[in-house]
Amino acid sequence: MYGPRCVTPGAKTGEGTENVWCSLPPVIYQPSYSAGVRPGRPLALSATAGQLALTTSPASASMMAMVGLLSPAGFTLGHIILIVLPASIVAILIGAFTMNRIGKELEDDPEFRRRCAQGLILPPPNALGDPAAAATKEGKRSALIFAFGIADIMASGFTGWKPIVVVGGGAMQPLDTTLFIQMVMLATAALIGAVYGVPASDIPKSPLLRLGLSAIVTLFGVA
Repeated sequence: MYGPRCVTPGAKTGEGTENVWCSLPPVIYQPSYSAGVRPGRPLALSATAGQLALTTSPASASMMAMVGLLSPAGFTLGHIILIVLPASIVAILIGAFTMNRIGKELEDDPEFRRRCAQGLILPPPNALGDPAAAATKEGKRSALIFAFGIADIMASGFTGWKPIVVVGGGAMQPLDTTLFIQMVMLATAALIGAVYGVPASDIPKSPLLRLGLSAIVTLFGVA
């Protein structure tokens, strides 16, 4: 895959843990092409890595489904992560090693050089330090808060700690894992919004929320 003349980010896609990958190709393409790396290599692997992330993330709907299905057999969130996480890491490393040897390097590819010479595509700008693409201080800290939320879920999966709730008849038992994951992620999102002063009126207007709600309605409609 060669670099196009331009890449237009922000295309609307369906949302959900799996479909979030659909917004990443422009982000993957730009730094790899700017560094002179054949973009087809990371782009091809990212599609597979996105699917592995779906089954590995402790906050994904797929993980919640696996926990619900396997809990009666004695498998906890920690057991599932211990299986899928190492397997996914090994698969991605093997895939990266393989894809890094697919195709010629851009500087050695005669077709790529011909297209650059004819002005059909722009040569790599080598502009990885573009200030416009730099992450903001708030963005970095928001990502850190999100990481703490994920760490909390994973710690619960390995230690078995969850809040104790009262169920029917006054009995006490740990909160259901699926509900615990949902509560932690919602609390994480609320904390990020509160700490960085995100106006509540802007949240319903965000494309991510609109697409997510549309996906929910569509899925429940089909079901």
